[in-house]
Amino acid sequence: MAYRGPLAIHAGKNTKFLSLCAQEPFRNVLLSHFGDGWYSNDLPLGAVVCTAELVKVELMTPELIATVAEPERSFGLYEPGRFIWRLRNIRPLDPVEWRGFQGLWNWDALDDE
Repeated sequence: MAYRGPLAIHAGKNTKFLSLCAQEPFRNVLLSHFGDGWYSNDLPLGAVVCTAELVKVELMTPELIATVAEPERSFGLYEPGRFIWRLRNIRPLDPVEWRGFQGLWNWDALDDE
């Protein structure tokens, strides 16, 4: 993928893995960001939740994967042949309800930043 630049991060509506939120390390991270109400229906689903800048994309190798520490490792699918996206200037947003799509797509509000 050649794209580098601004991104809007979208939280999908799929709740298939929502039960993972009650397990560590997810529970602790959710508590620190959302407080005691994280387990309710208050999680932002079907919304843009932050913006960031994509600065680098790296192919995952066993050597690169070995450098990923917890809890980050638990939040991704780190396998050889997949990709790590390096982000900077991550800015949380009040959730903006929006329909998302698989892959990269244009979000007009991102142009207004």
